[in-house]
Amino acid sequence: MTTHPNVKGLHTIVNEFVVFGNDSAVWHFCNLFGTEKEPIVIGDRTQIGSYTEIRPGTRIGNNCRLQTSLFIGERTTIGDYVFIGPGTRFMVDKFPSVSKVFDRSYVISPITVKDHAVIGGGVLLGPGVTVGKCAFIGMGSVVTRDVSDYAVVVGNPARQIGNVHDKKYATAFPEFKDL
Repeated sequence: MTTHPNVKGLHTIVNEFVVFGNDSAVWHFCNLFGTEKEPIVIGDRTQIGSYTEIRPGTRIGNNCRLQTSLFIGERTTIGDYVFIGPGTRFMVDKFPSVSKVFDRSYVISPITVKDHAVIGGGVLLGPGVTVGKCAFIGMGSVVTRDVSDYAVVVGNPARQIGNVHDKKYATAFPEFKDL
């Protein structure tokens, strides 16, 4: 396996089924393994932090910032201008087991993150959830249900406490004003 020009870090493995957009980069100790049927596609100007694993079929948009120590399960879709904090996990298998792994009988429930979403550090996203446009998920939240566009959610389980357009969040999310 040769080093891909978008690999900026040491000890990172990227196979031939990973497609990078312009000016994107992946850093130290990452594993990105696409397959011929399910390549990984990474958009333009997207940065992937160290110690991250990305599974087959994942699609990541343009201008995203994925921090360190992420696990992104199979067939996840991440929109444009998305921020994902360190230590976040995208768990796509509702009923994992060893036997299902060996006989490949597991069922994937892909996760979707829409444009401009912000996901704090240490968040767990459950199988099949959709995170809405411009939604904000607070650090350490456990997301088991869909998150609406513009929602502010926190907690375990995550619950909506506001909207990014609410007056009390206006200074926290000025970039969402016109979205």
